[in-house]
Amino acid sequence: MADPGNGCPHESEIVTAITSGRWPSAVEPELREHATSCATCREVADLAAMLRDDQIGLCRSAEVPSSSQVWWRAAVRARAEAQRAAARPIMIVQRVAAVGAAALMAAAPIWLVARTDWAALATEISAVIGARGTEIAAGLSGGATFSVVLAFTACALFAPVVLYLLLSDD
Repeated sequence: MADPGNGCPHESEIVTAITSGRWPSAVEPELREHATSCATCREVADLAAMLRDDQIGLCRSAEVPSSSQVWWRAAVRARAEAQRAAARPIMIVQRVAAVGAAALMAAAPIWLVARTDWAALATEISAVIGARGTEIAAGLSGGATFSVVLAFTACALFAPVVLYLLLSDD
């Protein structure tokens, strides 16, 4: 019954009696007499009794929350977990849509460049510029160029912000 590394075979019996609350009144008189005569068992009994007293004192001074408080906390936690679980598919769809939009925005210029007949476009543009060159120059010298550049700049600046807001977890 005793651990071979310990000095006395009665140590475990004394510890069991103390932790179960039977020490010293509800144990055999021989075990009590042995604990007074054996130095190892006396030390074990003193230490185990102190630990048992500390445990009893701590259990008495512990503040256990009321059942309504425990229930409320569990309900709040369950509600928050349910909200996260319900929002997960929506966040996935938003992320897929954002990636699709970014891919479309990246692929559109490539597709347009590949499908454009540049020779025909250059001929048409030179004909239009030749016919209405002064009108186009007058229109571009006003605020039209500035507003186009401003619109593209705004898109370039706000696109990362929009993507961040779409892809963030909050």
